[in-house]
Amino acid sequence: MTIASIALFVGAALWVVGLGLTKERGRLRDQPLEFWWVVAAFTSSGMGTLLSFNLFTYTLNGAVFLEAGPPAIIGLLMIALTFTEHRPRLGAGGIAMLGLFVLFGVHVVVGQSPLMPLISFALFLPAMFVPYRRYDFEALKSGLRIAISACLGVLSLFVLTQPGKMIGPCRLDKCSVWGLSLGETGSGNAVGMFLAGVGVLSILVTAGWWRSLLVAIGAWLLVDLTSSRSALYSFLAGVGIALAWALTTRLRSRGFLWAALAAASAVVVTLPLVITDPTKFTGRAQLWQYTWQILPSSPIAGFGPSFWVRGDGSDGIDRNYATHNLFTEMLISGGVLGLSLFVGAILGALAAQRSLATWAHVAATAAMVIITSMTEVTSAPGRLYLVPCFVVYLFVAANTRQGRVPEDDAPPEQDADEPVPDDEGSEPPLALTA
Repeated sequence: MTIASIALFVGAALWVVGLGLTKERGRLRDQPLEFWWVVAAFTSSGMGTLLSFNLFTYTLNGAVFLEAGPPAIIGLLMIALTFTEHRPRLGAGGIAMLGLFVLFGVHVVVGQSPLMPLISFALFLPAMFVPYRRYDFEALKSGLRIAISACLGVLSLFVLTQPGKMIGPCRLDKCSVWGLSLGETGSGNAVGMFLAGVGVLSILVTAGWWRSLLVAIGAWLLVDLTSSRSALYSFLAGVGIALAWALTTRLRSRGFLWAALAAASAVVVTLPLVITDPTKFTGRAQLWQYTWQILPSSPIAGFGPSFWVRGDGSDGIDRNYATHNLFTEMLISGGVLGLSLFVGAILGALAAQRSLATWAHVAATAAMVIITSMTEVTSAPGRLYLVPCFVVYLFVAANTRQGRVPEDDAPPEQDADEPVPDDEGSEPPLALTA
């Protein structure tokens, strides 16, 4: 067993202990559908990133179903329940997000492939059409802890049973501190981006500073092992976002997270604008420069979410899977209009939060989604990128409320954040009858 394998097992153990699964509330069968959606979404995305290790053969359709199938199926069940048993409404940021998918639909009508936009739309449905009383915030956090722990368990099991395929030599230009890599010669990049993002989310759902410290150390060990510089830089920036979240919740001032959001956005926007040498960032700058070359031909509506990956290579550009930057990717997919709708959806999601706890969680998640896409496109609407669940989770979390979500909807005049009074004539609590 190599020292890199030992570091992975130690990191995963610290991470799981920090998450504190023993504190999970309720039995699994009592959890609402949104709990199972989070478990399915993050487990599927995590397993999807492992496909880059070539542990088993798979087809493209099989990979798409692995990443999108389980959360899409549970999401459709959530939508069915919302429309049959609850009063549905457009979720926070839902109008802007719906407008973005209408724009993508126009691109489909004029000739683009409909498959990826339709799958992305299906994943976003439970974030756009939500119950009047919204989702259970604690159930989402509980599902997140379980899903992340499950992914870490599977990752550790693969390293234990197939170390030769999981741990290998580093790429010449980057390596972990242990001299070996999780995923040989750079193949662990997708896993690294997933671990970087869920590392930040894990801190947001962890109670106590010492548990957060365990999570941060464990996550750093695993992210570093992937030898992904994008993942490592994203995670370090994410730790700063988590600190802003902690200051916001402790000092009850939203300014810290607004500053973190502004800083993350500034980095993502500025990077492709100021880097002009096409050889920089392992060729990513060439993709950004190509974006500025073709964007003037369709600046308002862009070229559609499938444009980038449908190129035949005749332009001499190695397109890979994306433009490797969220700002340029949204401009290519939807132009200035699409980018504005996406930004509007995020701002709408933040504006809808009255509780500081849920607002801080949504704001920190938004900053994480943005910063993990400074030199990748980890998650965005319109297609399945490296980790499809990140951006969808942002908008699902934006439609939550703290405390138990009652089974019966509140009457229209009742504020959704206020407790629902007991029905007249109901039995008083047992403590009052003693």
